[in-house]
Amino acid sequence: FLQASTEMNAKVWRELTGRPVACIPPPWGRSPVFADPAKTSSRGLVVGRIQYWKGPTVLCEALRLMGDSAPAIGWVGRDTSYERTGQSMSEVLAKAYPEVWGKKIRPLGALGAAKVSELQAAAGFIVVPSLWDVLNYSCVEGMGGGQVVLCSDGAGASSFISHKISGLRFPANDPAALAASLRQAARMS
Repeated sequence: FLQASTEMNAKVWRELTGRPVACIPPPWGRSPVFADPAKTSSRGLVVGRIQYWKGPTVLCEALRLMGDSAPAIGWVGRDTSYERTGQSMSEVLAKAYPEVWGKKIRPLGALGAAKVSELQAAAGFIVVPSLWDVLNYSCVEGMGGGQVVLCSDGAGASSFISHKISGLRFPANDPAALAASLRQAARMS
């Protein structure tokens, strides 16, 4: 018996194995900290390792496309090595996107669950820019807490979003589409 947490990942495993794969969404035990509109900032938040497949290059390119109108975004998560260079992913991003990484996108490091919940509740929006991801908890936690969530369709959790109803979905690895979603989120009350 094979199972996956989202329909997108079940589909991938069906194609890879040629076997049936059940989609069984995870149970959620942690109560979200709900966003208080009076205390919500205009800043965005990404929660996940700073790792190529988590989409930091896509987010950097989207913010570069937006220029001065790009929002400030915090990135919670530990840094990882970029396999092609042996450098940290943050070092690679700082060299490739000096006007964005460390300025518009602020790496916050690895933080505990309580602090992450606090940051999620205070964020104006949650971004999941993953090229591919199994199940991004930040997406579901953000939705559960009443946040605006912008999620790549490469992330398994994107299957929980009805576009423009319960969040905004954009094609994976598409900086222009992410920039358009960021502009749309900025116009929302």
